[in-house]
Amino acid sequence: MKKTVLLSFVSTLIVFSSLVHAKEPTTGSEKYSIESTPRRQCKAGLEWSALLEKNDGIWRVKDVSQTQQKRISDSQEILCVNLQTKGVPTISIGFEELGTITQAGYFECTLLLKKSGYTPCNSSLTKTTAFGTVGKNVAAAVLTLGLAAGTNKVFDFDEIKKSIDESDLITKIQQQEYRLLFSSAKNVADFEAFIQRYADNDPDNLVARASAEIERIRPEEAKLAENTRIAEEKEKEWQRQKKESQLQRIAMQESEKKKIDGFRAGLKVEAETNCGPVLEIKGRLVKVYFPVSTYGNEHWIRKEDLFPPDYECKFFHGHYITPTPRNF
Repeated sequence: MKKTVLLSFVSTLIVFSSLVHAKEPTTGSEKYSIESTPRRQCKAGLEWSALLEKNDGIWRVKDVSQTQQKRISDSQEILCVNLQTKGVPTISIGFEELGTITQAGYFECTLLLKKSGYTPCNSSLTKTTAFGTVGKNVAAAVLTLGLAAGTNKVFDFDEIKKSIDESDLITKIQQQEYRLLFSSAKNVADFEAFIQRYADNDPDNLVARASAEIERIRPEEAKLAENTRIAEEKEKEWQRQKKESQLQRIAMQESEKKKIDGFRAGLKVEAETNCGPVLEIKGRLVKVYFPVSTYGNEHWIRKEDLFPPDYECKFFHGHYITPTPRNF
């Protein structure tokens, strides 16, 4: 009876703590929004990975990169910043591992979980939620003899916001992206896109330099485009001629084949072949008169191997060499 009442009390604590967490709001500012959804690392090619460090109670930017940052001390945190979202930049925490997340949305931190890696359990951007932890530890004491005791944590949006604002993270990333986009611009379209994006926010006067680059490379691009057009037209003409030549060759082959087939179909005694006149015909075999030194004057050749008189007749060691049809 006592055990049943205690378990009911534990369940009530856990449910109550879930309701409290469910009402916890997502926070942000007019300059950015903070994602409340748990994350594993930053999205490559889409987000900036920022390494923040807290020393003497002050947050500073250690490094920002478009490749994933690596946390090397517990005083550091990794934020993923997406400047391409509509409205304002979106910020998430780029944990290496998320560990166990309860149905209520808590990060579950117990004595049983491993301590290595960057997780919500060792981040200073999360905080212990009292109700979830009380319910959890009561349940752990009853069901696991305390082995599962620990804390339940949630995002500490106030601290996240402080880390962003105090380090001036958004401005630093915007400045780095601003310079990166200028240095990586290669053509008129790139520089025009840069000017359109930073016309009203140009701290290093790069818009004027982008305009100068456009004037410098526009003639080069026009010349390159013209050379490309000419090369493409030449290639197209060459392909047209090649196709026309192939069609002509096919037509000539078909014409020659028709001529040879007609010649063989009309073979009769005394008809002229490439190897002289026909002396006799027996089915597919045709006897022709063609003197070959030391091999006689008369030879039996298959009808399908004989050609019209304008083809050459060759023998090699007494064996007839079938000619190759013209244009084949």
